[in-house]
Amino acid sequence: PARLLGFFPARMERRRYGIALPLLVGWTRPYAPLGSPLVDGATCDAVVDAWLDHIARHPQFPKLVLLPYLPVDGPLAAAFDSAVERRGGRTASFGRHARALLAPGDEREGYLALAIEGKKRKELRRQRKRLGELGSVAFIDASTPAAVASALAWISTERN
Repeated sequence: PARLLGFFPARMERRRYGIALPLLVGWTRPYAPLGSPLVDGATCDAVVDAWLDHIARHPQFPKLVLLPYLPVDGPLAAAFDSAVERRGGRTASFGRHARALLAPGDEREGYLALAIEGKKRKELRRQRKRLGELGSVAFIDASTPAAVASALAWISTERN
């Protein structure tokens, strides 16, 4: 199609963990530990298959892939697991990492009181008050495309 369905930033490494081992390593940054490639959710299986086919077809790519901080659950993980299994390959998970997650579910009221300790909430209130001394402070909850567009329009008018 004429649109981008997946983006898999990676680099080739010849040495890792002190061992001469050619690897294709997924991109991560020290302050952004999420190793998920960007993949269109509606075409996840096909995109992962296409990427693995591309690696397999080209001899310059190592056949061993390391995707640091790739979530072990969810549609992307399932797409990788099934694609590797169809090819007769193997996967291994080690050094599992759980990212922080804000997931209030139905218990939105009081969620932050349970999730953030009192001292931290007090510091956040202090910082919000100090920020309010410099100008207006607003919180906007936008979860639909139209609401996001409206919030961004509001922000741009407030800044001018």
